[in-house]
Amino acid sequence: MLTAFTYSIHIVIYIYALGIRFTCYRTAT
Repeated sequence: MLTAFTYSIHIVIYIYALGIRFTCYRTAT
């Protein structure tokens, strides 16, 4: 029951971190 909740949180954090990395990459170049 708590696994799905933790799994969704990890996905949100992963996408959020990926977006920040992409934004930093766009700004650097």
